[in-house]
Amino acid sequence: MPIIMDLLDQIITVFPRVRQIHGNQYIQLKNISWYFYQLEDRLEKYYDFLLKKFYPAAIEANRQKGHGSANEIEQLRQGLDFVNKNHVEINSLMATIRRKGNNFENPWGADSTLRIMNQNFKMLFKNIEKQFEIEQDKILPGLVQIINNE
Repeated sequence: MPIIMDLLDQIITVFPRVRQIHGNQYIQLKNISWYFYQLEDRLEKYYDFLLKKFYPAAIEANRQKGHGSANEIEQLRQGLDFVNKNHVEINSLMATIRRKGNNFENPWGADSTLRIMNQNFKMLFKNIEKQFEIEQDKILPGLVQIINNE
């Protein structure tokens, strides 16, 4: 997760300047702007939820092996729903940004700042997808099993 937030911070730092300088020349920068800021907001809320609420609840549920209170199990169930909903929404935003951003291909003559930003977008999306895959394949099924044992 730290790499994801570091990459997001790097993009946030340069995106407004790159868009201002190159937005007329490379229209894809204007096309992704709204979606990027939606993604930024969604990611910040998602990771805040994971770190402050979901992971601590998941660790506690695993420790108790599903013998927590009905309230704790319901909160975990709601957390699973929130995680799944965010996976869908974040993946949708990333797909739109990729499509509208020409898959982050560098236009001919692009300066180093734009090239670095495009590379950071590619790495950011790759790391998010990797994390979601781990969550879907390893973390969430175990929590579903804990919830269903109640």
